[in-house]
Amino acid sequence: MTQAWLLAPTSPSINRDLGHLYYILRQPRRAIECCAKALELQSDFHTARLVMALALEQQERFEDALSVLRQAITMVGEDPPLLATLGSEGA
Repeated sequence: MTQAWLLAPTSPSINRDLGHLYYILRQPRRAIECCAKALELQSDFHTARLVMALALEQQERFEDALSVLRQAITMVGEDPPLLATLGSEGA
């Protein structure tokens, strides 16, 4: 994945995917950085917001996670995966 990023560091999808990988590896700070980069490149990238919210949850930043999820829902409407994640956050 890091080789893909080296080849296309301005790809929102690659930055989001790298963020997801860091989330899985329980490195939330790095996951958030990657998702922030993806959102810098494409501000309406709702799945980057979803991964960012999950990483914020790992850091126990629950209010921030809920805020980011709500932004994603506002962008795309009632998307089932986003709503499921919001439900698991206890909102």
